[in-house]
Amino acid sequence: MRTSTVKNPHSAIGSSVLFADGSVVVFGDPPHDDLIVEQRNVKSSTPTLHREGILQDIEESALNELMGKVRALSHSDAVAQFNLNLSLLEKIKDSIKKWSCTHIRVFTHEGKIRFLFFDCRMGDLKFRAARKNSLAVHYLDLQVIVIEEFTFTFKAKSFAKIPFDDYLVRIGDNSICTLKPTNKDCHYLMRDQEIHEPMVYFASSRLNSEIVFSPAPNF
Repeated sequence: MRTSTVKNPHSAIGSSVLFADGSVVVFGDPPHDDLIVEQRNVKSSTPTLHREGILQDIEESALNELMGKVRALSHSDAVAQFNLNLSLLEKIKDSIKKWSCTHIRVFTHEGKIRFLFFDCRMGDLKFRAARKNSLAVHYLDLQVIVIEEFTFTFKAKSFAKIPFDDYLVRIGDNSICTLKPTNKDCHYLMRDQEIHEPMVYFASSRLNSEIVFSPAPNF
C-alpha cells in the first residue's frame, strides 16, 4: 500500500473513495456509514480504492463488482417519489438542530408525507428522566403524490450532511433512499434505519398494569 494523491470531492462524508467506470463513490465514515455518494462523469483510468489517503491493493475485478453493487442500490421499484426543494431542506436541517433529534422518520399520513423528528434515546428511562420535554416529537407535512403507503427512517446526522440544493427523492422497496440534485450529476444513497419513535411506558397503580403510548402515523 502507498499514499495516494487523489482528490476526495466529498471528504466531509467519508474517507473511503472508489474510482471505477467513470464514477467516484465515497462511502460514509461512522457515524455516517449509512450514506454513500456517487458522482459520475469522472475521469479515471483503472479502478482504484483509497482509504484515508492510502491506495488499497485490491484486484480490478473486485472493484468493478463493488461499483456494480453500489449502482444496483438505486435500481429498485419505487414506493414513493417527491421533490425536496431548498426551502424545505433548510427547514429540515434547522429542525434537526433545534430539536436535537437523532432520527427522522418519513411516512404517509392522510394523503401527505410527514417528516417526524425524534430522539431514539427516549427509550432509555435514565436518559429520559434527566431531560425536559424528552417525550416530545415534532413533525413537518409535505403534500405530495404517494404511490403506496411507506415508512423510512433517516439518521439525522447523515441527513444533515446532504448539501443545500433542490432534490428529487426516491424511496425504493429495497430500503434505500436516493436523493438526486436537480442540476448535478451525482446522487446520495441512504439506508433505512428501520426504527420508529420509541414507545413510552407508564406504570398505573390503579390498573395494576403498564400503559403503552407510541406516537403512530395516525396520531
